[in-house]
Amino acid sequence: MFRYAYIVKCIGYTKDADGCVTEVQVEADLSPVGKKLPKGVLNWVAQPQPGAAPTQAEVRVYDVLFKSDDPASLDDFLEDMNPTSLEVIKGAYVSQQLASAKPGARFQFERLGYFVVDPDTRPGALVFNRTVTLKDSFPKAAKK
Repeated sequence: MFRYAYIVKCIGYTKDADGCVTEVQVEADLSPVGKKLPKGVLNWVAQPQPGAAPTQAEVRVYDVLFKSDDPASLDDFLEDMNPTSLEVIKGAYVSQQLASAKPGARFQFERLGYFVVDPDTRPGALVFNRTVTLKDSFPKAAKK
């Protein structure tokens, strides 16, 4: 199902000489009333114009820095650091409207969280940092 659209079913695709998918053929169900909806949706980043690639960016996804909720109480707080507290996604596709975003500008990336344009951003090299998740994934402290 496309976000804000109809239920679609992939019935085929076309690849170019390099093996990259260049076209997806789908059937749309234009009358989904009363039918079971799919479990997920696709968020699509379209070409800004035919033959032009979508805008790309580096996205830095920050998560909790420590595995416990009180690293100061440990003998060596460095041993408690979360090794996956930063995931860097290079070449992420973003909407063309973000191409002119300036450092400090804030955006919500649907279903991912809130992001700010990093000062490392340069013309043609966007960088976004996640500042807030939409769902708290930090384990809750044990009830006292």
